[in-house]
Amino acid sequence: MEEEIKLKKEHLEKYITKQLEGFKKRSVYNRSASIRQHGLVTLLGAAITILSGLDIELIAEHTRIVVLILGAAVTVIGAYKTFFNNKDLWIKNTMISNKLLKVKNDYEFFIAGKEFENIKIEDLEKYKIEVDNILKEANKLWEIARQNNN
Repeated sequence: MEEEIKLKKEHLEKYITKQLEGFKKRSVYNRSASIRQHGLVTLLGAAITILSGLDIELIAEHTRIVVLILGAAVTVIGAYKTFFNNKDLWIKNTMISNKLLKVKNDYEFFIAGKEFENIKIEDLEKYKIEVDNILKEANKLWEIARQNNN
């Protein structure tokens, strides 16, 4: 029984840490992708506005071509943003990370200072179920996000 508790305790700690690290990593990626996309669209939009307002005959034809290319780039970035929706994924992954962090903190508080023989399998299973429920919620959020993009 003691060996089973030890193994489940180790598994639970690795499980929580692995899931938390994964969601944090995805949150950071989607945050930076969202910020890059918004910044790039803003920058290209400003460039289009400035170039459209230039009235220099020597570069008029080149300016028109550059404006068309920049406009196409804005359209492509907009389509990418719509399909991948990094901002929503960033927010959802951050919410899931925060929930997992709460479970981890609650678990660590529960374990802190507790004698090994006072740890029960039921207590460990409670935390495992809580993490599993958070992951089910994350899967549902992912499914809804993908359905909305189709």
